[in-house]
Amino acid sequence: MPIIRIQAIRTEHLEVAKLLVDTSGALAEAFGIEPAQCWSCFTEIRPGEYLEGARLRGEGGDSRHSPLVAVSAYEGRTAAEISKALDGVAEAVVANLGLERGDVFVEYHELRAGQVYTGGGVR
Repeated sequence: MPIIRIQAIRTEHLEVAKLLVDTSGALAEAFGIEPAQCWSCFTEIRPGEYLEGARLRGEGGDSRHSPLVAVSAYEGRTAAEISKALDGVAEAVVANLGLERGDVFVEYHELRAGQVYTGGGVR
């Protein structure tokens, strides 16, 4: 049950459902699981409500910014799997938001056994 959380300024041609399907598909492929096992969500950052360094992003119709993407998954993945997942998710975000590859920020968090509540209990 890997989870992808995407925070970004909505670009003109963004189809949120496609973004979620594409990022989940990239993560699933990297981990060798079915896309149905991935959860993902998109939270829109309104223009002028995102400070990137010293620049307030999204004002004046400029949609260039660094989307903030967090991937969480149970521990036990190899470095190669994690790297492939980060690359795939970043590429899907870039393609769907119409940004440059250097404009996306993706972080990975390992969920340790005994520190997650799901399915009615701590796992």
